Amino acid sequence: MLRRLLIGVLALLVAALCLGAVMPGQWRTERTIEVAASMPEVFFLIDDLQRWPEWTAWSEASDPSLQRRFAEGPTRGAGAAMAWSGDEVGEGRLAITESVPGRYVRYDLQLEQDGLVSHGEISLEQIVGGVRVTWRTEGELGWSPLVRLMGPWIEGAVGADFENGLAGLRRMAEGRRT
Repeated sequence: MLRRLLIGVLALLVAALCLGAVMPGQWRTERTIEVAASMPEVFFLIDDLQRWPEWTAWSEASDPSLQRRFAEGPTRGAGAAMAWSGDEVGEGRLAITESVPGRYVRYDLQLEQDGLVSHGEISLEQIVGGVRVTWRTEGELGWSPLVRLMGPWIEGAVGADFENGLAGLRRMAEGRRT
């Protein structure tokens, strides 16, 4: 009986390794929302890292132990950076790499415990009655088949955070606090 159990566990491990070996080595997540506000109002909220806690899902509401540190220098635009640590969110760093007013903000994000690095962009498009905001990010999973198996989970978890963050951005830009 024990031998069958061990063979079964080994077969599952081999199957997982084979599946992970053929899965993509990168992940990508994208979410979009329409906001009934002006382009400058929305851009101001995404370009200033000190405003991110007001609208992103990554806040003290999700992790009461969250501590943020803003880098010396600008808090908005290219070169702005912040680091954080918390029991739930772990440790990480986000730096704005490029900012084009009224068009997009690009950033690099690094999670310390996983070594996960992602490149993100929040882009704006003028539409009738407001702005379409698209938040996307992508990252490498590396060569490990077991880590590659995490790709769909990462996409889903980040996607849910983006949906919550974009809903918060809409509330802030449209002047609603709750």
